Amino acid sequence: MKNQLKAVVLAVSLLVVGEASAVTWNLTGAVPSTGVTISGVANTGGIDTSASSANNGATQTIRDATWVGQTNMGTTASPVYYGGITNADACSSGSYCDLNEGVNPEHAIDNEQRYDMALLNFGASVVKLTSVGLSWISGDSDLTVLAFTGTGTFNVDTMLKGLTYDKLTANGWTVVANTNGTSSTYTQSFNTAGNIASSYWLIGAFNPLVASATGTNTGGFDYVKLSTVSGTVCAAGSTAGTAGCGSTNKAPEPGSLALMGVGLIGLLRLRKRR
Repeated sequence: MKNQLKAVVLAVSLLVVGEASAVTWNLTGAVPSTGVTISGVANTGGIDTSASSANNGATQTIRDATWVGQTNMGTTASPVYYGGITNADACSSGSYCDLNEGVNPEHAIDNEQRYDMALLNFGASVVKLTSVGLSWISGDSDLTVLAFTGTGTFNVDTMLKGLTYDKLTANGWTVVANTNGTSSTYTQSFNTAGNIASSYWLIGAFNPLVASATGTNTGGFDYVKLSTVSGTVCAAGSTAGTAGCGSTNKAPEPGSLALMGVGLIGLLRLRKRR
């Protein structure tokens, strides 16, 4: 009888807390996954300005860049064309244009001249990403991964754009990993303990400008195209942070309440039979 009571209590508690689920999100191709939006950022001085002339400039601020996905490549392009980033100094004429930006191999997410990063926004969901899938590599594939774990509501205009990369960790970002990929490491794992959970993630070529970034840019410049990310969706109401899915603070959904009621009825019946 005591074991039966414990089983019912456990079932009810799982309904209240909710179980996390594993997911792989396709970021490119004709049918990208729902539930995540992707945009590009890079440190640059802007279009055809002298501030863009410093290679990998530590003083250059983070600005909008173009994520090359299905919406601007069309649905018939080969998947190898998706998953890169074109930054703002990619112009065809001018004293400070980067004429190589947007052509092979700089049509990728790379760290030649600028540090490109993809911003993944999971909206109201809190997720624990644990791996990425790459569809294309040229040269090397070292990566830097960050997650926003700060307090309050994330504001992209004050907590990312306009900052230099070394200011990210002081504005709520946590360095999750610096991977050591090769020319053939198409799947790369990180956050294997599942300690980091967030709604906002940055994934880019290895970036030593980020404070707390460890490791070295082995194998020369890194050029990659990002195709998938995998991880776990935390239960509704979970909070971002460095302790996994954090706390669940939302009230249970109506369906969960109904099931919980069934469990409680079972408890009462078991007690009545004793």
